[in-house]
Amino acid sequence: MKKNLQLVSTKGMSREDWLTYRHRGLGASEVGAVLGLDDYTSSLELFYYKIGDRPKFDTETMASFMGRETEDLTAKLWQYWEGDEESMIRNFRDNNVIRRCQRVNGFLVNPIYPWLYVSLDRQILPHEGRGWGALELKQIGGWEADKWEARLPPKYITQIQTQLTVTGYDYGEMAIMEDGRHFDVLPFEFNANISQKVIEETKVFWDNVLAARKLVNEKLLAQMQWNEARVQELNHMIDALAPPPDGTLAYAKFLSERYNKPTEAERRGSTEELSWAKELLTINDQVKELQEQRNYRENQLKLAMAHHQALDFGVDGKVFWTGSPDGKRFFKNKVRA
Repeated sequence: MKKNLQLVSTKGMSREDWLTYRHRGLGASEVGAVLGLDDYTSSLELFYYKIGDRPKFDTETMASFMGRETEDLTAKLWQYWEGDEESMIRNFRDNNVIRRCQRVNGFLVNPIYPWLYVSLDRQILPHEGRGWGALELKQIGGWEADKWEARLPPKYITQIQTQLTVTGYDYGEMAIMEDGRHFDVLPFEFNANISQKVIEETKVFWDNVLAARKLVNEKLLAQMQWNEARVQELNHMIDALAPPPDGTLAYAKFLSERYNKPTEAERRGSTEELSWAKELLTINDQVKELQEQRNYRENQLKLAMAHHQALDFGVDGKVFWTGSPDGKRFFKNKVRA
């Protein structure tokens, strides 16, 4: 571990204290939401959570529970990995450890980026001429992996690049258990461009969080004084600091949840807002046309396959229309663009 890093120990730390600490900055796993790359948590939801204007959403799910409970096994298998599952199994049976990793029982903070912190699953010990590295352990379902070209959500990439940014390590690896049946290890080198984007966008986000927290405190005082006009003014000031809209479904979902009970009938729209509405009409027409074209091509391919489960185009890939025991068929286009 590099000497400039600060370690905040989590030994003996309760879950409540652990969650409280996470409120002091942005963790590597949250950076994807800040950048608009998280399917499940929007930058807007994260903002209101960090300023204390939204209940905690850190409820442990079955997926996160299983990820933690199987972490030791994933880390153990990683130590035997030599490029493929066959060699890993062979090395495991022969107790031939290829490289080693160790736990980091705490949050790591770099004084250069005090608003960021990382909690490494493991760190890779120096080996074969390489220094320390970050190791991220993931459990992922095949249905989730299928959504991405690289079979990896973009937020995972920003997570490990944030870890490398904070720790100063040159490289990291991600050990992935898919559906409990397939194992893979993906190497990552430090990427200066991604790192710079992470630094810049998280700094703006966090500065806005700190500014909004002061306004939240003022709002509480105004509420105690029954000053409704000041409360509404502060609400508008807080909302102005929130992240701008992005195109994620998570952002749309949170908007619907946060503003599910409108209190006012209408207001006069601006010229800019009118242009947004007109542009949306045009986009909707284009989407409808593209959807019809998509359905047409997909139906052509399905008819061409008929009783076959796939079309093989050699080096250009395959198109699948696979069957399942319940009689459903699933279409998937895996040809090269």
